Amino acid sequence: MRNSFISQPRPPDPGEILAIALEVEAWQRELLDAFFDQHPHAVDFQWLLDFPKTGTLAVRGERWTYTKHGLGYRFSASWGCVIDVHNHFKNSCRIIDAHRLAEYFLAALPGTAHGVQDLHARFEQGLRALESQGRLRKVATAPNAWELIESSAPVPSDARLPPLER
Repeated sequence: MRNSFISQPRPPDPGEILAIALEVEAWQRELLDAFFDQHPHAVDFQWLLDFPKTGTLAVRGERWTYTKHGLGYRFSASWGCVIDVHNHFKNSCRIIDAHRLAEYFLAALPGTAHGVQDLHARFEQGLRALESQGRLRKVATAPNAWELIESSAPVPSDARLPPLER
């Protein structure tokens, strides 16, 4: 899998973290659109009780599996991409956190030498820096999550799937 933010195997800086966050947000949006097209009956956003536990989606001709967990859904592409959607998706698919960004980053770099804890800490630090720059805002009900203020980015052109159309 190729992602636009990966040029060499090193922890990302805040500018790269913003690019990664925008990519994750674009994937979240596309996956959630497909999910709710397939499951329009899912309306219990507080407890997700009427949401399916597992399933598959076809997004742009690619097979994605999903699994519900305590704080949202984990979507996995047949080619290795991982998008873990936060449970605040009723209000916005623009919610991100260090754990989910690090998971996306690590899925793109299998076998990387980065320690998960170190990478998580770097993402957390970068997200705080982006908040101080006014590019993110904290989510009041989720202390370790931020909402993107930046405009949505398409899935990068060198990713496996074609970019989102506007």
